[in-house]
Order: sequence, then structure tokens, then C-alpha cells
Amino acid sequence: MIRLVNIVMFISVIVLFAMVYHIRYGADAEYKAIRNAERAIVKEKTTRRILEAEWVSLNNPARLEKLSEIHLRLEPLAAIQIRTPDSFIISEEDQIVKANIKSDNQGSWQNSWTLSGERGGLDAR
Repeated sequence: MIRLVNIVMFISVIVLFAMVYHIRYGADAEYKAIRNAERAIVKEKTTRRILEAEWVSLNNPARLEKLSEIHLRLEPLAAIQIRTPDSFIISEEDQIVKANIKSDNQGSWQNSWTLSGERGGLDAR
């Protein structure tokens, strides 16, 4: 009987030892995975700081002004380049619409529109 108890205790000690071994090495593997993830996070944060510094450097107003002078050759706006909306050429269709708007105040604008057979749409007549 004592021999049977010793054998059972010996087997249970071996099983417990195997379980502790498995748990310990599983925990070590998880610790390594966490450490690798933390290293990757630190690396990404460093990369982000470097890219932000580069972005600030590239968007420096003095640098951009110098580059625009070299490559864009921009000149100040001349007074003759400024136009009012009335100075643009009004197309024939715009004139018709404008006339219809004026006649709308006096009468019904629907009477001036007819169905066109050529274009299949509405034309002002």
C-alpha cells in the first residue's frame, strides 16, 4: 500500500513539475512578445517625432517663400487684371435669360419658353 502511495505521489510530482514548466515558459514567451511590442511602439513613436520634425522643416514659411521665388516666378497683381462682372462678354443665351428675368417682373416667363425639336430641350424664344 505504501508503495502504491509513493508511485501516485511520484507521478503527481512529475505532472505538477511539467505543468509548472509549461506555465513558466509560456509566461516567458508572452513576456518576450510584450517586450517586442513595446520596442515596436517606441520605434514608431520615434519615427513619428522624426516625421513631424521633417514636416515642420519642410513647411517653414521662409523656405517656402524662397522656393516659390525660384520656381513659381509670381508677380504682383496688376490693376488691369482686375475685372468686374459687368466687363465680361455676355453670351447670347445669357442675354436671353437676362431678358426673361426682366420680363418676369412684367409678365409670365413661361410663355417665352417652347419645346425645341432640334435639341429636344427648352429654348427661349
